[in-house]
Amino acid sequence: MQVQGSEAAEVPPPPLGALPEAAATAAEALAATLAATPPATMSQSAAAVAAGPPLGALPPPSLTDCILCDHSQTLTLFNHFFQAAQTGNALVMDMCVCALALDMRLHSQAENMVLYPLLEARLGEAGLQWAARELAEHGMLEQSIADVLSLRTVGGQALMNRMKQAQAEFLTHQAEEEGQILPAVAAVLTAEESITLAAQFKAAKQSAPLAPQIQDTLAQATQAASAAAAAHQAAAAHAAGPTPGRTVTTGMEMGGDVGSPEGGEMEMAGAGGAEFPEPPPAGSKAAEAGVTGAFVMEAEA
Repeated sequence: MQVQGSEAAEVPPPPLGALPEAAATAAEALAATLAATPPATMSQSAAAVAAGPPLGALPPPSLTDCILCDHSQTLTLFNHFFQAAQTGNALVMDMCVCALALDMRLHSQAENMVLYPLLEARLGEAGLQWAARELAEHGMLEQSIADVLSLRTVGGQALMNRMKQAQAEFLTHQAEEEGQILPAVAAVLTAEESITLAAQFKAAKQSAPLAPQIQDTLAQATQAASAAAAAHQAAAAHAAGPTPGRTVTTGMEMGGDVGSPEGGEMEMAGAGGAEFPEPPPAGSKAAEAGVTGAFVMEAEA
């Protein structure tokens, strides 16, 4: 028999987000346990679990893992800022500005201390050029950090424009690192080296100053650019070979004027002396062997 009209029993719909019965029971039990457990007891229990044997062996992060994670976090903070700007949420915008300033500052310091010296030491002339360019970009990012912090109280379009510029600078930095630099670094590092460098990277972030370091970073960029230019000149001179019509000889330093038997301006260093078309480039085997301490004499042939 059907019940019609007002005699029909109305069944209220379940509340939105209602848990299945079993899950609801478990949640209630957990809530009761938490309510009855003193915080000190919970802390002791957590410490005991942490001190126990690991349930599964997770591989330690590599240097590349750390840098990629940092990049992802920075982009996430930029996204939150611009989403908050669209809704006019000034509080979230201010929080994101502060978080981005710290995030980029710590990341910049860690790369300056760990990644860029690695490029210079392991990737030759290309590494020197990368380090110089990336340090110059970091100088711009450090200035961006200082600017957005100073514009926090101003807000409005001035802050929006500066944040857009900072985001563009960061995206350029990210593209070169992830597209070229990090693959090259991964190719020359062993797994153990990368794990060790990752630990150094994290330690550098923990000890980094929080205030922008604009001048220090630009000074590092200038030094790196000079080293890259010197390496390029040395490589170009080495590839060109000795200058036609001139003799290049190395020997131990001698005091006083030396005259050749023919009355010229130079005396040869002897049959056993090492000969190089140009002074050996810094970092070469010859330089490491001490040839850089010798002098180079040139005379018309």
